[in-house]
Amino acid sequence: MLNIYCIKDTKAGYMSPFYLQNDDIAIRSFKKAANEVQSNAVNDFPEDKELWFLGTFDERTGKIEGTEPEFLVRAVDCIIKRSE
Repeated sequence: MLNIYCIKDTKAGYMSPFYLQNDDIAIRSFKKAANEVQSNAVNDFPEDKELWFLGTFDERTGKIEGTEPEFLVRAVDCIIKRSE
C-alpha cells in the first residue's frame, strides 16, 4: 500500500501526484527539495508551495482510495536558515 501525495501551488493548483510509503518520508523529501540550491518545483516560490496527502494506492489490486485532500506542510516552513 502506498500513499498518494502532491504539491499544491496556491497560485496555480495541484501538481501531478506521486507515491511514497508514509507521511514522514513524504515530508522529509519535501523538506529536502525546499532546501536544495538548484531551483525546483518546491523551492521556486516556496511561500506558494504546500504538500498534501490525497489517499492510498494498493499495488496488489490497483485500487485507489481517496479522501478529502489533507494539508501536511508548507515549503516556506521547511527552509533551514543557514548562518553566513
